[in-house]
Amino acid sequence: MNPHALVEREFGHIHPYPDCSLHLFLPMKDAKEIVLKGWGEFHPLAFLKEVLLNFIMLYCPRSQDELSLVKRIILRFVFICYFVS
Repeated sequence: MNPHALVEREFGHIHPYPDCSLHLFLPMKDAKEIVLKGWGEFHPLAFLKEVLLNFIMLYCPRSQDELSLVKRIILRFVFICYFVS
């Protein structure tokens, strides 16, 4: 497991309804791409240096296509977390 891909053993979490957003700790390149494409935003606490800047909030999917995208992002992250050192 890549210890740099976790924050206190957590790679992410989902907020309950009605928010339904997903927080993930991603490589900065991926985090920036998600923000630039409008799929999410940097965690507000990152600007206060409470969390690392590449901790992002991925928006709740609104369609099956967006759900597929979220699944791909999560699977990519899991691969990075467990198989990239």
